[in-house]
Amino acid sequence: MQLDIFEHSREVMLRNDAVHALEQRDASAALQAYQPLSREYPADASLPALRVLSGYIEQAEVDRHDVLRDHEALREARQLLHETS
Repeated sequence: MQLDIFEHSREVMLRNDAVHALEQRDASAALQAYQPLSREYPADASLPALRVLSGYIEQAEVDRHDVLRDHEALREARQLLHETS
């Protein structure tokens, strides 16, 4: 299957918005970007990981600690993604 940039551009844009928010550690923005992506493209393969990472960052904001601050935190996040995928 060949990627048609015009056919897939909205999906890519929404996914990129969510990823950018995650990179900024902004759980609220990530969830706001996740919602239209999940509504418009419910079969998108990135949805489970985006949801888990958004929740992880959201919980970190509540707990007031730095997300993915060290190797152990990265290992835990990876394990969580593996378990939910």
